[in-house]
Amino acid sequence: VRCEERVLVVDDVRLVRVVLIGQSFVLHQIRNMIGLALQIHHGRAPIETLELALHRDGVVTVPIAPSTGLLLDECVFERFNRNFRT
Repeated sequence: VRCEERVLVVDDVRLVRVVLIGQSFVLHQIRNMIGLALQIHHGRAPIETLELALHRDGVVTVPIAPSTGLLLDECVFERFNRNFRT
């Protein structure tokens, strides 16, 4: 996960780019991750919540980030292509 420091402002809306790289994701996982990051950023959840959420048995309920503004830029299937190339 990488969050760029530069903040882009468009029509008084602050935008930040977050880059997530992973092998597979479950339904709404990205929106849950962003939702928790926003809760911590705005002081609505303590930073310790992140460690709990990342723990193998951790269960943390957070508001899901809205899909508005989230953009899937690229899908890369290197492992799949390497293993199942025809």
